[in-house]
Amino acid sequence: MVHAGQAGRIGWALGVMVVATAGAVFAQSPLVPGVEPSGRPLTDTGFGGGYAALMSPSTMLGFLRDVVIGFGLTALIAFHPSLRHLRNTVEEAEIPRTQFLYALVGMVIGFLVVTHGSIIGFIVFGIGGLMRFRTDLGSSARTGECIVVTVVGLCIGLELPVVAVMTTLSAWVVIWFINRTRVHVIELIAPDFAGLDAAAEAARSVVDTAGWRHVGEKHGGYKPHMRILFSAPSQVTRGDILDALRAGLGPSVPDERVWHLAD
Repeated sequence: MVHAGQAGRIGWALGVMVVATAGAVFAQSPLVPGVEPSGRPLTDTGFGGGYAALMSPSTMLGFLRDVVIGFGLTALIAFHPSLRHLRNTVEEAEIPRTQFLYALVGMVIGFLVVTHGSIIGFIVFGIGGLMRFRTDLGSSARTGECIVVTVVGLCIGLELPVVAVMTTLSAWVVIWFINRTRVHVIELIAPDFAGLDAAAEAARSVVDTAGWRHVGEKHGGYKPHMRILFSAPSQVTRGDILDALRAGLGPSVPDERVWHLAD
């Protein structure tokens, strides 16, 4: 079994190896404009042209078109109906929103590979590996944000301001979308299943009355335990939720040891 420390060292070594290999290829194969180090002609996507391209509405709209198509295809996977019953943990509930950020990263890397050669893909992969295994980012969303800003800086260095600006704007919208709501968990631990059913019904009623969105539930199998996941606007504080739960659960579930709002 590979432990977390071993996985970190393996990821670090892999990232260093990829970046070093890419650097060696660059050193041994001088870049020729319009030609990859391997000799394959590169493709002009129309997003180059330096800062003058920022004044071209058709170029900006072309990138926006690709972003919309990419996000539309991502939505088909992220919100697949058969995956809804799997959203029974906070981590699972956050995955669909994070996928849009990674879709944006993948699209931009595709632009860079097409315009500047496949070696760019290895460089970004190596940098992402180093950040994922050697930086304490806390979640996949934070990792995606760091990769996005890395790619934006790379686009500026490669004189692709259109890609950099549009990627930044698109990422801003995605991050706003990700953080406009927050997933919370109500944990129910009742002495018997009758008490659990009453508490669950009262908790669902609180969520519906407050206008929050029910995300999913996870039952404790043969034990009278349950986790109810719901999302609320980010401006709703933990205190607001506790007040609503006390008011809604109080009449039917007076014992507050039955329910708990997880962090």
